[in-house]
Amino acid sequence: MKSGLDVIIVGGGIGGLTTALALHRFGISARVFESVDQMSPLGVGINIQPNGVRELTELGLGDRLAETGIPTAELAYFNKHGQLIWKEPRGLASGYRWPQYSIHRGELQVLLYEAVRERLGADRVLSGHHLKSFEVDADGVTARFVSRATGAPAATVRGDALIGADGIHSAVRRAFYPDEGEPSRRRARGTRRVSRRGLCTELVGQSNVSTVRATSPAFIARKASLMSSSRPRRVTISSSSSRPWR
Repeated sequence: MKSGLDVIIVGGGIGGLTTALALHRFGISARVFESVDQMSPLGVGINIQPNGVRELTELGLGDRLAETGIPTAELAYFNKHGQLIWKEPRGLASGYRWPQYSIHRGELQVLLYEAVRERLGADRVLSGHHLKSFEVDADGVTARFVSRATGAPAATVRGDALIGADGIHSAVRRAFYPDEGEPSRRRARGTRRVSRRGLCTELVGQSNVSTVRATSPAFIARKASLMSSSRPRRVTISSSSSRPWR
């Protein structure tokens, strides 16, 4: 059932694309405007917790997630000597009705992007549209987009509502908080730790990191975590260290 509403979504990342699918499910028309000229699968490995998997499953993406992600069964922390620090079951293994998936952020974005194009139409996702400004009136909102590369006008769009999903350097947020400034470099750095990830296909003794045969280059860190999968011989490795990566 169509509601007659038309929503402008600024940002074609995970949040913006998921929002478009959710609105479409309830009969609300949406258009996604992405700043970059070409969508590409960027990012690193992330984990979708069971509550997030539930929402994506209700959007009809359960089978695609299962094909793309790794259903995580256990999270374990080891020190640099391979000694177990702590472990716990995850996802289905811990009693949830929905799994936890370890997945590459870029692959998840591509999955969502393809679903939006299939359901809403290819013309409902527009790349190369960077939000410059917007104005709200009694009848809706007017958004003005430019090319991020050249600054040339790209489009002026009318909608009933505008949703900002344009990331840490959000132009939408800047409009509401013009004096806030750019995100703090200190906050952006967080703990200033380096996170390294790998995927191994075989474990020889699950209690010892040093016996992991990995498909990615070997690394040494102060602490490593393994996220094992219910699929045979699939383990995601994350390690962290305050030492520089070389």
